[in-house]
Amino acid sequence: MKPLLLFYYIDASDKKGSCVLSTVLIVNDNHFVVEQNKAQFKQSKFHLFIKGFKKSKVLLSSPTLNIKSLHASIKIDGVTVLPRTGYGTAMSYYKTLPMFTFKYFSQLKEHSKHADVILLVAPACTLPISYIICRLLNKPLVLYVVGDVVEVVKQDRISSTVTRGLKKIIAKLEWSVTKYIVKRHSAFVLGSSIFNKLSLLSDDINYAMTSLVSDAAIVKPDDKCVNNTVNILTVSRLSVEKGIDVAISAIAELMKDYEIVYTIVGEGPEEGSLRSLVSRLDLKSHVKFTGYLDQDAVRQIYLSSDIFVLPSLSEGIPKVILDAMAAGVPIISTNVGGVPD
Repeated sequence: MKPLLLFYYIDASDKKGSCVLSTVLIVNDNHFVVEQNKAQFKQSKFHLFIKGFKKSKVLLSSPTLNIKSLHASIKIDGVTVLPRTGYGTAMSYYKTLPMFTFKYFSQLKEHSKHADVILLVAPACTLPISYIICRLLNKPLVLYVVGDVVEVVKQDRISSTVTRGLKKIIAKLEWSVTKYIVKRHSAFVLGSSIFNKLSLLSDDINYAMTSLVSDAAIVKPDDKCVNNTVNILTVSRLSVEKGIDVAISAIAELMKDYEIVYTIVGEGPEEGSLRSLVSRLDLKSHVKFTGYLDQDAVRQIYLSSDIFVLPSLSEGIPKVILDAMAAGVPIISTNVGGVPD
């Protein structure tokens, strides 16, 4: 069965329809956390995409590491989330795979029972198990490819030679599973670079564009000129594939001719090494790490910035660039994934 699932983000003020299915289960590997009795996604705002479904009941199956009960659904930003056991990084997942598989299988099987169609989000190290569950339950499924895991792994400049080799093998395996599903089911992809890689495999592959930015968030900025200090902003997960070390090194060069304050919003595994780089380049008074901030605080930083920089080495359609556009901030970014689109 190859259902065609038509989905796109529509603002609440839009009177058009969006989806004709009654219950959709979206399975992704974006972990959420619970802090001070509040659940939130800190790495990605992909879950906001679900609000584009106007006529269907949409459930999101997502992993978490620090929630006590996995038996009840929870609400995050108005989205119904069904918790699964989390694993952290992909390497952690594969290290615990024998013990993890049965638990994951039973949880996702329970989540999938009442769905009319399942949307599997890739890349995801759990994609093979998710696909097997869909086939065992004879559920119609659609694949949504939002990134290129092979390109991400290529950018690993820190891991040991052995670890890098293992990551490349795993990435190629995951990519092979993605291509296998694309050949047999309907698929949507973010960005022309991924589309060009996969479009030869199937006639039932569709180019997708997800906004995640409502009309209310778009402002017409006041005319302004850059003062003596140039305020540069990056909002990103602090991970290797985001290339923030490149931006910091560029700031060091620019400081020879300009007065710059570079603000980095976000958190992640590379924060320690990035702070060390800032120290080595003697940029402590010019580079600010804010850590994780809520959306209102981030929006105010967008509005007070002169330039937004996203130096990623791999991307789908980054919401942070759309947020910068909505705030009227000029953007400098790398030519990767769906960024040029």
